[in-house]
Amino acid sequence: MREKLLIGVRHAQTNANKRNLESGNRLFGGQSETGLSPDGLLQASVLYAKFYQFMGSLDAVYSSPLGRATQTAEMLGLQSSMVIDPRLTERGLGKLTGVCSDQVPRRFSDLPELVKAHSIDPELLAIRATFRSNLSRLVGAESYHDVVGRVRPLVRRIEESDDIRSCLLLTHKHLMRCLMYVLEGEDPSAQEEICQRSVRNCSPIAYVYNGERWDHVEDAWGVIKERLDSTEFNSLQQSKVLEKVCS
Repeated sequence: MREKLLIGVRHAQTNANKRNLESGNRLFGGQSETGLSPDGLLQASVLYAKFYQFMGSLDAVYSSPLGRATQTAEMLGLQSSMVIDPRLTERGLGKLTGVCSDQVPRRFSDLPELVKAHSIDPELLAIRATFRSNLSRLVGAESYHDVVGRVRPLVRRIEESDDIRSCLLLTHKHLMRCLMYVLEGEDPSAQEEICQRSVRNCSPIAYVYNGERWDHVEDAWGVIKERLDSTEFNSLQQSKVLEKVCS
């Protein structure tokens, strides 16, 4: 079996991301829509400049349906080839969606357990970045365990497809963490570390599948250039094009 390359990219910075970086009062965005910030537009432009020469070699491009992901894909020139996949949508935060941290005590006064947790941890990491949490259920939010359940089938489809040797997934911070968890074998002992991983906007991650397991590649750009710019790979792409023309 030929090896496969999977590239994951978190969308460019949004206005909400920028606000949260600059303010001590977090907005819980979840699946709500927000546009790209000026810095985000620049990030996407820089990514395009580094990546455009390899885009024609991708077999598949999957994107979250949320606007910040599709707008990033459009800025990368991938709007005509991307497939919108709801499984890549950011994790849902239920009743917390659109709420600012300082509003939690007043908005959820009927949930003393939540208010108490917020007094200890204003960013509510016990809800936003955990695999299982009773607090998540209180507000109808997805846990990482829930998100892994929708990411796993997409990864299995990529593994089993004879037509996909390389693919790009455009998604979100929490989805990226859950994607990494699935690709790395879903080891329960790694959950805490996964929850704390930094996932930067427009910074690609790369994994190579050898038919049995996915291996993380530290030098993402190195493997992207090696795999998508290789003579063997491009010959295969040309063969696919000829098959389509002749059929």
